[in-house]
Amino acid sequence: MSQKKKFKVVLVAGEPSGDFLGAQLMKALKKKTDFIEFFGIGGYLMEKEGIRSFFPLSDLSIMGIFENWRQTLKAWKRLKETKNLIVGINPDLVVTMDFPGFNFRLGKGLRKRLKETPLIHYVAPTVWAWRPGRAKKVSKFLTHLLTLFPFEPPYFKKYKLPTTFVGHPVVELGFDEGSKQRFMKRYEISKEETLLTILPGSRIVELKHHLDIFQKTVDMISTRIPRLKVVIPTLPDLEGYLKSHWSSSVPMILVTEIQEKKDAYAASSMAIAASGTIALELAQANLPMIIAYKVSPVSAWIIRASVQVKYCCMVNILLRKYIVPEFLQKDCTPTKLCLEALKILKNPQKRQQQLEAFARVNELLRPATMTPSEKAASVVLRYLQPTEGG
Repeated sequence: MSQKKKFKVVLVAGEPSGDFLGAQLMKALKKKTDFIEFFGIGGYLMEKEGIRSFFPLSDLSIMGIFENWRQTLKAWKRLKETKNLIVGINPDLVVTMDFPGFNFRLGKGLRKRLKETPLIHYVAPTVWAWRPGRAKKVSKFLTHLLTLFPFEPPYFKKYKLPTTFVGHPVVELGFDEGSKQRFMKRYEISKEETLLTILPGSRIVELKHHLDIFQKTVDMISTRIPRLKVVIPTLPDLEGYLKSHWSSSVPMILVTEIQEKKDAYAASSMAIAASGTIALELAQANLPMIIAYKVSPVSAWIIRASVQVKYCCMVNILLRKYIVPEFLQKDCTPTKLCLEALKILKNPQKRQQQLEAFARVNELLRPATMTPSEKAASVVLRYLQPTEGG
């Protein structure tokens, strides 16, 4: 690039997933140009890449539906403060990442005050699952939308919003690079033992719904597969809860480091997981799985009334086919989970069916010629260098 002027780019994350997206985007942009200054809201990963953060990312973690009034007031204060700081910077471009409750309010406010500034949002709202009217709403203030899934752009292009599929960040995390040998050696697991990964959730409320069911499932499986061990990849904040609430006689290993998580996946025979993005991690790791999920009766009623998709597991949604077994609400029982787990553990054909499906999913999650962050960076650079095309 020949310009001497540094472009001012604002990036706004609201939670750890957005921090990862932002950091990967910053890395990709810095490989292309030295002429960008980064401002906004980011966490540890984005700060490592050089963002000048307005305030700690944790200040936005209070945003939610059922928070108390003090937290809500603080969130609105931060929203107003963020708008004013961005307007004061007068950036060349703004990229918001996921976290729609905050970022869409921010985007609407910025559009009124920065009428010519490109506003890009990274991670499409799931209009294909619920509240389809959001597609039209975001088209009124966004300049461009970056999506994680290949089927998403048509939902927004029909409202004339430029939309680009860039791929899913999970493909850049290396979940297919774990070492079975390293994990088994570290935790003294013999070749005769069977290792089962369980993933009961990433929040306390999910653990309360799933952990007891998963433990009873493990106990039932152990009567048919005696030399069984369990590994639970989790977050450091949840480690104490899991230790104090694990009552199964089956030995349990807790891991919190990302590399150990990859190694655990490589060493495991299968996984039982709460629904969510975790299914895409397991697909990347080529680990056969069962998906199970349970919420309160009120939440279940709301979901049934509003959600418009046939499946809940992203593998099944992407392939439009029931490949990964799903056990939801009244079907989320130890007996049903145990019977299905035993089928996967004992039937090579069922395992192979999932592995073949994972290969197709992993192809769908990445753009053809570059990584997701590189693809996202190429879109951002088009708005900073409009005369150079692309």
